[in-house]
Amino acid sequence: MFRALDKASLRVALAPSARRNNDEGALVRLRDVGECRYFAEGIVNGLEAIQMLALVIKRELEIRDFKPNTYYVPKFKLPDGVVLTWKRRIEGAD
Repeated sequence: MFRALDKASLRVALAPSARRNNDEGALVRLRDVGECRYFAEGIVNGLEAIQMLALVIKRELEIRDFKPNTYYVPKFKLPDGVVLTWKRRIEGAD
């Protein structure tokens, strides 16, 4: 990378001693590492998608297998004629 565009800076930057060693073996290893990471990320993303699909299918099966229950509401008739019935608790009425 050039940080200055004057002739002296360019001469220093383009000098043979300033060139990086393009070791082909190191570049091949970096490429291999990148490919492995690419495939590993694909596997992880695929597993996450399968887990999400499993959750959706499980929930759908739970909905299909739902059987409604019969609930009875108690009513009490007191000796003085007052009828007491169960009412749902109002949230936040404490």
